[in-house]
Amino acid sequence: MGMIISGKQIISRLKEDIKEQLSSYNGVPHISIILNMEDEPSKSYVKSIQKTAEKNGFNISLYKVDNNTTEDELIEIIDALSTDNNIDGIIVTRPYVTRMKKDIINRIHKWKDIDGQTDWNMISLYKNEDGLYPATPLAVMEFFREVNYKLRGKHAVIVGRSKTVGLPLFFMLLREDATLTVCHSKTDNIKKYTEKADVVISAAGVPHLITKDMVENASFLVDVGINVVDGKIVGDMDIDYEEFEKDEKDLKFITPVPGGVGPVTTYMLLLNTLYGMKQRGKI
Repeated sequence: MGMIISGKQIISRLKEDIKEQLSSYNGVPHISIILNMEDEPSKSYVKSIQKTAEKNGFNISLYKVDNNTTEDELIEIIDALSTDNNIDGIIVTRPYVTRMKKDIINRIHKWKDIDGQTDWNMISLYKNEDGLYPATPLAVMEFFREVNYKLRGKHAVIVGRSKTVGLPLFFMLLREDATLTVCHSKTDNIKKYTEKADVVISAAGVPHLITKDMVENASFLVDVGINVVDGKIVGDMDIDYEEFEKDEKDLKFITPVPGGVGPVTTYMLLLNTLYGMKQRGKI
């Protein structure tokens, strides 16, 4: 049978984890977000972070910038936040403002880089060392954990090779002894790979890219795509959820859009903040 794994059931567990960690802390964790006001998706993303953070006992401050903001101004903001002990997490929303270079992102304190974007944290992930890892891939891993799905020996296909989702996921899955294939925009005939996979994770940002016939043999489908089509949010996978649940062949899992990986990602940002605070000796 098919089982839809809602983000809500994972979030209830993560909320308790956050509550327990904060019980031993007398202060209020503070996250600062540098928001490019000329990017509408970033505004929506930040609104979601604000709502979730404040519900769970975190403070949020916004630093609004635009495409006319100079590199020196950005450096001044990031340096001030990185050296301020009252600030516990820093996020720079994507896409970065025009002309913003990677070395500016690397000025973020490594234990305040709660979205895992600095070279230090990326390298820590690749080398299997301690660090703060990208929030969306961490959220994906929570879905496997939720149903105790064992990745060892499974063939997992990742569709999408971005530095924020696809590539970090590759290393996280490799740690779990999965066998991996990465497909992308230049891959010829993606179906050739997905139809043989046990696990398919789509993070391509292309609506309805993955159809039912491409994943009929897979036992776990993870849809990371967030796309807007005719005013509705849809994923990368064109799967009928009701039909999926009625499938009586084998036990299969799928994450929905909306209500799947996206909401869990925000909670991973909060947990990354708390972990960074521990590393800095604040908790």
